Amino acid sequence: MRPVVDGIEREFGADAHVMSVNLQTPVGRGIAALYDIEAVPSFVVLDGAGEVRFRVDGRVQSRKTLVAALRN
Repeated sequence: MRPVVDGIEREFGADAHVMSVNLQTPVGRGIAALYDIEAVPSFVVLDGAGEVRFRVDGRVQSRKTLVAALRN
């Protein structure tokens, strides 16, 4: 999924903050706990107020699905 996520990050530029998080690091474990992430890959899209608008856990997603989630 790394190439897909990296491509989306380049495409959206300053319009969205796209992050990949390594759940094996202390910061990654903290983020996983905050959003109750237990499976990899997981995708969480937040709006400007920090509310979850899209979430899918433990399944690879198509680029099309992830781009649509960010645009909504």
